[in-house]
Amino acid sequence: MRVWLSGDDTPKVVKTEELQSAESQPDGSTKFAIRFKRDLIIPTSADESLQLVNAINALIDERRATELRDKQAAEALKQKLQEEKKGTVH
Repeated sequence: MRVWLSGDDTPKVVKTEELQSAESQPDGSTKFAIRFKRDLIIPTSADESLQLVNAINALIDERRATELRDKQAAEALKQKLQEEKKGTVH
């Protein structure tokens, strides 16, 4: 995700795996919690903030679900290979 901030010549690049959460703030701005970096607060209207928070949190949830599926598939493959090595699966 690229975020242009006023006064910057280049966008800030935030990788989806770095995003931990998105929250609407009382003033209508949107706050992104970013792993290992300072949080990023983007000035938005309250309506924009809600839409952005919903979209980003859906993206985060999908990324986490994908990571979990990949981890489970890797574990299943590892177990299958171990069973084949032992000669229990033909």
